[in-house]
Amino acid sequence: MTRDDVIGEVADRLAVLQANEETRYKVPSHITTEWQEGLVNSTVDAGSVANGFLLEQQFKVASAVTISEARAKMCEWNYRVIDHLNLDREVVLVAVSYLDRAVIGGNQDTMSTRTFQLVAITALYLATKLYEATNVVARSYDLLSFFTYLSRGVFEAEDIVKMELALLESLHWDVHPPTPQTFCFELVRLVPSDVPPVTRHNLIQTVQFLIELSVCDTRFVAKSPSDIALAAMLHAFELSALAHYKVEFLDLAHKIGMAFDNDRVIGCYDILQELYNQGGYDLTEMGCN
Repeated sequence: MTRDDVIGEVADRLAVLQANEETRYKVPSHITTEWQEGLVNSTVDAGSVANGFLLEQQFKVASAVTISEARAKMCEWNYRVIDHLNLDREVVLVAVSYLDRAVIGGNQDTMSTRTFQLVAITALYLATKLYEATNVVARSYDLLSFFTYLSRGVFEAEDIVKMELALLESLHWDVHPPTPQTFCFELVRLVPSDVPPVTRHNLIQTVQFLIELSVCDTRFVAKSPSDIALAAMLHAFELSALAHYKVEFLDLAHKIGMAFDNDRVIGCYDILQELYNQGGYDLTEMGCN
């Protein structure tokens, strides 16, 4: 394929992804502070025990927490499980999309800790089953038994199976969401071809890291995956000191309709920059530079 062919294919694929994120996979932006505070009525404790990633059997129920706290805990737990299984971390983005559309998109007034946690566990189980069906490691497990085991007796296999069907119906069986990482896989193809392979690899690693920072933050729930991806790309270019390549990339992205200068992308960029600065991360130590 010529460079023009690649750019044309990327433009077509991005157009389809954007159409999907604005229709079948859109999360309503009705998340007020008051609504969040009323959603989860007790603390979800997904703390580390025995093997470092298992759910605690007993949950703290002393105080109410916001959906952002409960969701963040479950996101972190998801990553521990996926890393333990040595699976693709994008599975977590898919699972969180299920959770956000089923719980937040459903605009439920209240939800017990147990139900919230069951939805979250089932979402990860479903995403793993669909996205890693051919993975050798995943195939070596009886996934249903494995996820039942992770709950340490809180849930039976039957609970997860019933919730899986309810989750699928709530999602209208739309189970292949365009994630920010999906958009980035297309956007990196627009990076100038003369970028050295090692530099390109480090840029991709930085983008993926920034996307993962966004996953656990509720402020991104109603943001479009394409806007998050664009913001992550922009920030990654700056962190990687690739200003001379960034200008060419931005110009090309703009020509195919992916504008970086709108308020939505800028808003995502500002939050990502805040999260990155607050975390005190070192890209060299993380292997991104």
